[in-house]
Amino acid sequence: MTSAMQQMAAANFKWNVGVGGVGGVGGVGGGGVIPTSCSRRHRVVCCLQPSVGDLGTSEETLPEISISTKGDGIGGRVDLKQLMTEAEQNILHINRGRVLALEKLQKVEREKDLLGARVAQLKAANEASMAECDLLRQKAKQLELSRLVSGHQERAAELLKRFNVNRKTYDPPSIWSDLLLRIDAMTLTGILQIEQAACLRKLVWARDAQTADVFVDLADRADTELAARLLSMTNESRRRGLHIVHICTEMAPVAQSGSVSFYITNLCKALRRKGHLVEVILPKYSSMDLSAVDNLQEVKTDLYINFGDQWYKNRIWTGTVYGIAVTLLESYHPDQFFAREEFYDYKDDFERFTYFCKLSLEYLLKLGKQADILHLHNWQTAAVAPMFWEQYAHQGLQDTRLVLTCHDFKYQCLRDPAKLSIMGLNPGKLDRPDRLQDDSEPCFVNMLKGGIVYSNKVTTVSPTYAADLLTEQFGYDMHVALNTHKNKFIGIYNGLDDTLWDPAVDSALPETYSLETMAGKSTCKAKLRQELGLPMDLDNSVPLVGCILFENSEVDLDLIRAASKCAVGEAAQFVCAVHNNSELGIRPIDKQIDTDPDVRILDSSDLALLHRIVAASDILFCPDVFEPAGQSAMIAMRYGAVPVARQVRGITGCITDVDEKQHKLSQATGFSFYDPHASDATRSLRNAIHYLKRHPQQWPTLIRNCMSKDLSWDTNCVESYEAAYWSLLRA
Repeated sequence: MTSAMQQMAAANFKWNVGVGGVGGVGGVGGGGVIPTSCSRRHRVVCCLQPSVGDLGTSEETLPEISISTKGDGIGGRVDLKQLMTEAEQNILHINRGRVLALEKLQKVEREKDLLGARVAQLKAANEASMAECDLLRQKAKQLELSRLVSGHQERAAELLKRFNVNRKTYDPPSIWSDLLLRIDAMTLTGILQIEQAACLRKLVWARDAQTADVFVDLADRADTELAARLLSMTNESRRRGLHIVHICTEMAPVAQSGSVSFYITNLCKALRRKGHLVEVILPKYSSMDLSAVDNLQEVKTDLYINFGDQWYKNRIWTGTVYGIAVTLLESYHPDQFFAREEFYDYKDDFERFTYFCKLSLEYLLKLGKQADILHLHNWQTAAVAPMFWEQYAHQGLQDTRLVLTCHDFKYQCLRDPAKLSIMGLNPGKLDRPDRLQDDSEPCFVNMLKGGIVYSNKVTTVSPTYAADLLTEQFGYDMHVALNTHKNKFIGIYNGLDDTLWDPAVDSALPETYSLETMAGKSTCKAKLRQELGLPMDLDNSVPLVGCILFENSEVDLDLIRAASKCAVGEAAQFVCAVHNNSELGIRPIDKQIDTDPDVRILDSSDLALLHRIVAASDILFCPDVFEPAGQSAMIAMRYGAVPVARQVRGITGCITDVDEKQHKLSQATGFSFYDPHASDATRSLRNAIHYLKRHPQQWPTLIRNCMSKDLSWDTNCVESYEAAYWSLLRA
């Protein structure tokens, strides 16, 4: 009996080695064979006995599982460590599958967003194309008005009639037909070669807007000039345009507060005429003029941003202004950041405009718009720069470059560094002397400085102003930081808005005039003297010295007082008008001047009066210390009023001085003064009056030099901005 029991135990031991030993169940890898009679279900008994209080069992102490079956006497033992390993591998496999599925889902979502962005871009491009007809209509109207002045009424009326249709449905087929016929004529006369004509016809068949622009501008010019301009359009390297997005807080005539609004509109129009894709992003103020926006539409979606650890809803509006794509971002913040009467000068301006900066970047990111250039303006949008490089560039916008234009460095916005956190920036990282920390008050961060440090290029209103900013005297306590980043600085003269300032079509004048027909200027002088009650002379020969000061003009009132006394002392009349600039307080200070019968000092909100003063003046006195807005020297030249202008820190570098000793008048356009003291200014003004009286035959040459000089945005001004943009993309 004992022997039989021992034999059975030995048999069971062999089975255990074969089934539950190396290789696992079934002896896989271990050589075991399962008997064919093993067809019943097995009852598995787990002999796991962890100690009380154990939270788990390590792999080194995993027990085995004892497997036994009733009826056959077959028992086995399985390694739990191996089962756990296999289970972990299965879990990892399942997790990898889940991650792959999630990545595919995210990819689909991104493709969906990109598709939506592409649809929005195509829609904006379509709206811009529809606005081309508006541009053509305006140009045709300007051309018609200029024809009226020069006596070509019939041709101008015919041209105006051709374009006088609804701008939203306008398709000017006659332009293309006329251009094709002109190309044929130039080919027949040998001005164009056959291959050149073929290239131009392709542009016509493609309804190229730039080509139409050039033809409308030069339709009455010589064939050789027209051909040269048209052929330049076939150069693909020159036609390659940039995508430029202006993030700004005003734009004329939609959100018009001061000179910056006109600057942005004129620059955008000039860039667009050069063939660039230009967009503008603005806050949607409740007080803005939405009637100036064509095709205004609300996008039926919400855009959420996190600001100050709270999420806020925003809405998006789109439209066009002068053919420029404009996006208006409407905030639903409970503080109603932009639902106010004015655009600026509130205690929470820092919060208002940093919110707008963050919202603009979120909008660009959501659409996947990687513009070539983001162009920022003043401290209000300077916060875009540090936010862009710290938060957004690595999210797919790394190829975009930033340009900051500062129109007046006096306004910088200093705040507690802790406030940077509301827009997601790290105060500890940015509150440093080489970043946003203010140079003169290190307990604050300086938003304008942040824009300068983080932008790739910084532009100012003139080369002279850019140089002066690097000095301690004129650096507004930022000269240390400005010198550190001086290689970024470039000064660019603003162009003159010839749609606003043009004596040939100026509706504010009693009679228009141009370089070819100057009789209207004498009429303007006589009418203004009559309007202001100035003493009249029979031949209108008494010199009239004008002076206009805009809302942002900075001027020493002693210069005005000295200029008026100088003019009266030289038997001339003096008229000065201040437009919407209550800070000067010029009338209370100078009441004693106003008693002189040949002097008028006027406070006025009537911009048309300033137009009439310039048109009536023989000489325009321009005493501004810094003039970011009016560009009075350029306006004077455009209207044939010889400027006597300050050449320091302003935009009056366009003046070429009269050299009376050398009698060189071929390039002369005015008289300059440099010293801030009144003596230098009055000396130049006296020289101008003397020259007018002593050389009346040469004075018309001086006027001709002034009026013939091209001061528009389409020349050196826009070309300088293009060069600045390209320099960043090629670097």
